[in-house]
Amino acid sequence: MNNRFKMSRVLSWPRAPGLWRWGAILVASMVSLVAGSPYLAHRSPFSPLFTFGLLLVPIICLIILKNPPLALYAALFMLVIPPGIIPGDLHLLFTRFFTLAALGTWALEMIAQRRPMVWTSTMLLMLVFLGWSTATLLWASNLSVAIDTLITYILRFALCLVLISNEITTKKTLSGLMHTLALSGWLFVLIGIGTVLLGDYQIGTRLQILGGNENTLGGLFPLVVPAVLWQANRDEERVGLIHRLLGIVFIAASLLLVALSGSRGSAIAWTVTVTGFVLWRRTRFWGVVGLLMLATAAIAAPLLFYTTLGRFGVHPGDTALGGREAIWQAALLVIREHLWLGTGVGNAPYEVMPHLRELRSVWQYEWAAIHNPLLAVLADTGLPGLFLYTGVLISAIWSFIRQWRRHHEIGLVGLGGYFPLVASACAGYLSDWIKGGGAETNITYFLMLALLLIPAQWNRQEWGRQTADNKIISSADRELWTAVGG
Repeated sequence: MNNRFKMSRVLSWPRAPGLWRWGAILVASMVSLVAGSPYLAHRSPFSPLFTFGLLLVPIICLIILKNPPLALYAALFMLVIPPGIIPGDLHLLFTRFFTLAALGTWALEMIAQRRPMVWTSTMLLMLVFLGWSTATLLWASNLSVAIDTLITYILRFALCLVLISNEITTKKTLSGLMHTLALSGWLFVLIGIGTVLLGDYQIGTRLQILGGNENTLGGLFPLVVPAVLWQANRDEERVGLIHRLLGIVFIAASLLLVALSGSRGSAIAWTVTVTGFVLWRRTRFWGVVGLLMLATAAIAAPLLFYTTLGRFGVHPGDTALGGREAIWQAALLVIREHLWLGTGVGNAPYEVMPHLRELRSVWQYEWAAIHNPLLAVLADTGLPGLFLYTGVLISAIWSFIRQWRRHHEIGLVGLGGYFPLVASACAGYLSDWIKGGGAETNITYFLMLALLLIPAQWNRQEWGRQTADNKIISSADRELWTAVGG
């Protein structure tokens, strides 16, 4: 009996409340110690999150290895979302991690499956441009800025041109890319509406979303609106009313944010994009809806456009282009001095300052964005660089037009109006891009190039199954498809 009593005490001893209390305290202390230890190496309030992030890294890597495009979607999402959503250190960490993961998993998959790497004329021209930009490091006066700019170009090239051209080749991967861009656009719009309703915004001032630049929406709207509307424009599946309603809401919300931002470039980009939709039968509904919204808002609530319309007018101390004329004049003086070789990649914003100070009182600034990507590239890399840079854009547009003609000849469906959506968006984007500060290296520009190049890499056997009247393609049609490059 005594032995049985002692044994029962031994078995029940771990259930003692005091022991479990001390055990919980010990475990909590160890977790806190492990979580707080990174703070000793890097003093940041977000340092404890690094520990839990490290625990998730193996799981994330396994998921990405199973589906490599996920890393590409994550990297693009981090680059496109408003910069103030995630604290700077974490945002940079996530962006670099997913970018490296996207490149690494793609390379591993390509080696494992022995797939050839896709090269296009656009990619080759961009590669030569990178080579010439590297050569300009030899005479760049500000070497650190030149190296940073060159690295930015390389990462944009690798992520948007190489990876997207090689991985976005099927319905599934295109759908994933479109969902990623649409999610980024909706996030921006929802935060903007929340700022208007819940923030301290006042009518008559320029709306800033999370403290960002007021002109951001001009480059973002044409990029994400094809993705949002593509969800409601697909042929291969029945599109519900909810998708069309979401498309209408997105156009209306973006119109509101553009009007309150006071950005002339954004207003032009929005108007050109929506007007472009009217030109094509597949997108005419969205163009008509957008223009009707614009006309209704201008009549019913003209106060919304007070800031934007006011900035289109020339006020004392301002110019029609917001002072860009003086910057362009200074850039032309720099170009005259460095026409053939340029000042070195990324150096033009610093080299224009001596000339700009003679034209305007800007002694408090050390650099100034050129606000014209072509002038910026010409001042940076000279005539050879400008020739290659513009060749990249022209070749991407030509590739898009060529693929559009091929799809039109065979009468393919299943593309969800991709061509008219992207064509209108590209026109709207370029109308704002041509006067954007730092637009030559912006992620949105390279993503727009990627959207133009995607149709050239589509799997024709997957996309080319039906004609416009939903009949199976005949053998003659298949021969025609092969003849035009399918």
